[in-house]
Amino acid sequence: MKTLLISSNNCVDPYPVYPLGMGVVARAFENCSWQVTQADILVHGPAGIQKFLESETYDLIGISIRNIDTVNSAEPHSDMIKTPLEIIKLCRKFSEAPIMLGGAGFSLMPEAIMACSGADFGVVGEGEVSIMQIAGMIERGETPPRLICNRTVEQLPASYDETLLNFYYERTHIISMQTKRGCPFKCVYCTYPALEGSRIRQRPYDEIIDQIEKYHQLYPEAMFFFVDSIFNDPGEEYKRFLQAMFARCGAVPFCCFITPDNLSDADIDFMVSCGLVMADVGVDAASDITLKGMGKNFTFAQAHHCVHTLLDRGVGVSCSCMVCGPEETYETLTEGIENLKTLEPAGVGLFSGVRVLPGTAMYDIAKAKGMVPSDWDGVSSLFFFEEGMEQDKVHDILTEAFKENRFVIYPPDRANRTLRTIHKIGYLNYRKFMRGTED
Repeated sequence: MKTLLISSNNCVDPYPVYPLGMGVVARAFENCSWQVTQADILVHGPAGIQKFLESETYDLIGISIRNIDTVNSAEPHSDMIKTPLEIIKLCRKFSEAPIMLGGAGFSLMPEAIMACSGADFGVVGEGEVSIMQIAGMIERGETPPRLICNRTVEQLPASYDETLLNFYYERTHIISMQTKRGCPFKCVYCTYPALEGSRIRQRPYDEIIDQIEKYHQLYPEAMFFFVDSIFNDPGEEYKRFLQAMFARCGAVPFCCFITPDNLSDADIDFMVSCGLVMADVGVDAASDITLKGMGKNFTFAQAHHCVHTLLDRGVGVSCSCMVCGPEETYETLTEGIENLKTLEPAGVGLFSGVRVLPGTAMYDIAKAKGMVPSDWDGVSSLFFFEEGMEQDKVHDILTEAFKENRFVIYPPDRANRTLRTIHKIGYLNYRKFMRGTED
């Protein structure tokens, strides 16, 4: 049996991201003894995907939908669902194989996307168990259900495609890898608990480290990006994993998502000793009032300390922040503007408004305030602005406040050129840049 898997994500801002979820699905099919071809709209383009379709007869085509939009209210052209819909049309034209949808973006609003796409069936959430069921049904000549959803116990490692891996490595010097799933936090805007559950589920250490050893040898200048929703989990599973990695490999350069919550200087020193060279710190709001409104468990002072402790250790730091979420006022906005300036020289991508997504507390808050239209399809962009906060006025305030600022980036697409350059030159040169040294 043969399947063609296609990544439909065409977003390159701030940099292209390896389709890791598709690699996991590929591994699941391989474990079912299927022949798997992995394609990517960024790597192959429509013409390349057409060649795959014309050169082979497939029993199934799977299309991964990672993003719905850029979650940037200041970006007028953020409809990213068009690309997968165009890919589906291309597949229908050149193949008779049934079409399966999946991916994080799809899983957030499967009914709406199924309705507008005309796909045959879809996988909601994790794919390992669902793929086994779908593969078995197709082999038996049965038709899989329209939507299938299973929580997996065994998390499979991704099957990396060499062509795809080379493409992304050349552009980013990054190899994406997941060490665990699940998020125990209750941030009001976040979709991770809905997608992966609220319990931390660690992958086997040896399995992860086997892949780290392999790809560290093949790509010695690569930085591994541990794409866990939060790397420094409250149960400190990350410490046990890093200890095992260090015991076998020594320090390996890596990047991860970090929360300032319950993170000590000693914890940061430990991560740095294991290879932490870049960190994406989830600040997410700029005052204590709005942090609480967003469901955060830390203060801005803690976020400030975390960022500067990382910078002092030579770690490159980028942060994300949103304004106009729950409890925002013009007073907290003014306070937040000044707070964000204190994070320099860390880079801050600043977003105005909070994207409303089904399955989040943000959706419930917005609905209770009458901000969700009765005919909303879940796919069209919908942003939460706290009552009393005028979108255009806030945009003007932020534009004026940060127009000459090199570190706080608003609108966030201002950062794209800088971030693309940072990732293109790789972590080694960037780390030297942050330390102000030269070769």
